[in-house]
Order: sequence, then structure tokens, then C-alpha cells
Amino acid sequence: RTSKLDLWSSPTKNGRQTPTNRKAPDTELDIVLTSLAKARKLAPRDPAVAATVLWKIAKDLTVHSQQLTNMRAAIETTQECLHRMVDRPELRGAKGSAAVWSARSLLKTTLECDLVAARLLWPSDKQAAAAQYVRALCRYMGIEPRVISELAATHEIREMSARAAEIAKEIPRKFAKSEDVLQALDALEETASAQLASVASEPSILGAKRGLAVYLLQHAFATDKQSPDTAYQTVLTATTSLRALNLQYLANDCVTLIIDHHMSQPDARIQVARAVTSSLTESDFIRARELLQTYNYQFEEPWSRFMANVVDKAINADIRWMSERAMNEWQSIVRDSLQNNCQVYELVQATLTAYLEPYTWYVPKKLLDC
Repeated sequence: RTSKLDLWSSPTKNGRQTPTNRKAPDTELDIVLTSLAKARKLAPRDPAVAATVLWKIAKDLTVHSQQLTNMRAAIETTQECLHRMVDRPELRGAKGSAAVWSARSLLKTTLECDLVAARLLWPSDKQAAAAQYVRALCRYMGIEPRVISELAATHEIREMSARAAEIAKEIPRKFAKSEDVLQALDALEETASAQLASVASEPSILGAKRGLAVYLLQHAFATDKQSPDTAYQTVLTATTSLRALNLQYLANDCVTLIIDHHMSQPDARIQVARAVTSSLTESDFIRARELLQTYNYQFEEPWSRFMANVVDKAINADIRWMSERAMNEWQSIVRDSLQNNCQVYELVQATLTAYLEPYTWYVPKKLLDC
């Protein structure tokens, strides 16, 4: 008796080819397509076997660029089988069956399959694909998609981060193996990136904040799994992605998380200085002041203390100080602080030179020789 899993071979009887009215497939692709048709018919009766075969077929079809329609069919039917087994454990195959799915292998394969479906959908409908990414991620993590929407609706960055930390701790999935944690982190990053990319052509604050929400969940998840370097890189990726969308204020908000959690990283100070100078250049004085107040509360340094003064003078429109005294005071700070982070001081120097130029005829030469 031929096993259900043996869908790659033509039927045989007594070791000889069974006569049929159709010509036997003569290429590998013909065999794959024949197997696809058989497996799709089997799916309603035996999702465990059908999903096993269809997932292999989908992978085999990736090398055939002209078979996109058939690949979609394989992926969609595989999804249906996997989702049924997730909801109904009795369909996962009994011990001794032709195919048996453990809870772990089912969840991992379901995530992979759902992500492939989202990637296939992406070229034709980015918004729908972005939503598919969120559903795939939430199904794997064991949370509801509305959790992401609620997180995105949070206004203040620290509040959003705190809520993300709570969600990360409440995730019902147990990630006992490191490869499961890595798969979750990869899925989080791909989902967050998709949310931002989906609004690149038509900028949307809601879409951007949905991407930021997923990045913050990734940051919280990595922190919860004792991966501080990954958590820090997540903040940097979110910051870079938001700046690419010209959402400077959201990008600069993210730097608050660096101040709160990651000042031990080697380039943390330059990230803070970049956010402060960017806010000043954009005349976003309130955000610059908030960043400096947060930073100076724990890590005050000569450059940050001086920049706080610059921001206050700018808010109060103290033109005389900015035209007559600002650069002299900065020169004094530089002379006394050459042992500090050279990159930070060069960045502040360049920003001040450009920002104060309208207020003075004198544009100072480079003060640092690092």
C-alpha cells in the first residue's frame, strides 16, 4: 500500500507502472505540479499529511520563477491546513501516522508559511501585506493583533516602551530554545520594517507608529531575553528607518530609550548628540530640551550643559547672547574638554557653526584637532 506521503511518485502495482490514460510526467516540474494537485485534494481530509507535502512543494517551486500562481496556491492551502491544526490539535496526526506535527514545529512552520504569504502579496498590495505580517507575528507570539494597534496609539515614547515591556512579559509562548528566540526577533524586525515600508510612498503617521510599536516590542522582547546588544541595535534600526521617512521627531524620540537603557554602548553619546543637534536644526526646541533634560539628569557633561543653554536662549530669542557670547563660551568648553568624546564635540561644533551663522559675522574655524 502506498503511503499518503508518497505523492511524488506515479502509482505502482506489483513493482510495475500502472497503466493510465495520461502520459506520465517526464520533468521534475511536472511531477511537482501533479503532486500539488493531489495534495490540495487531500487537504480537507488529512491536513497533517497535506501540509507536510505542500510545504515541500512550495519550497521546490521557488526555483521556478514562472510558477508564481502555483506557488501561491501551495502556500494558501498550506496555510489553511496549518491554521486548522493550530486551532484543532486532534488534526495534527496521531502517533504512527504518516505525518505528525508537534506544537513547536507547527508554530514555527506556520510563521514561516505566513511570512512567505506576506512576501508574495507585497508587490501587489503593500497595505494588505503589512496587515498579514502583523497577523503572522501575533499568531506566533500568542497575542491579538489589536495589541499592536493599541500600542501604536500610545502617544508618549516612554509610555509606549513601558507598555511594550509589559506585553513582552505577558507573551504566552515559551521560547525554550535560542533558535526560537532568534526566529521571533527576525519576525519582529521584518514585520516592523514592513509597516514602515508600506507607508513610504504615502507617509502616514498611524502606519509609522505601527512600525515603531513593533520595533519597541522587539526591543522589549530582546531585553526580556537578556540580549542588550540586540535591543540597542533595534533602537538604532528604528531611528534610521524613521529618519529615512523624514519623521525626524519620532526618530529623535527613540533616542530617549538609549538614554534610559543603553548608555553603556560605545556610540551611545554620539546618538544622543545627533538627536539633540537634529532637533535644534529643525527648530524643534521642545524635543531638544526634553532630550537634554533627560540626559543631563543622569549623564550631564559640558557639551550637554552648554547645548541646554543654547536651546533655552533660542526659545527666549536671546539674539545678543547668540551673536556675541555663544561661540566664545563654546571655545572655552572645547579647550577644557578635549579628553572627552571627540565625535560628539565635532558634531556639536558643526551644528553650532551653522546654526549661529545668521546671528554673527564671525564664523569660527574648526576648533577641534582630534
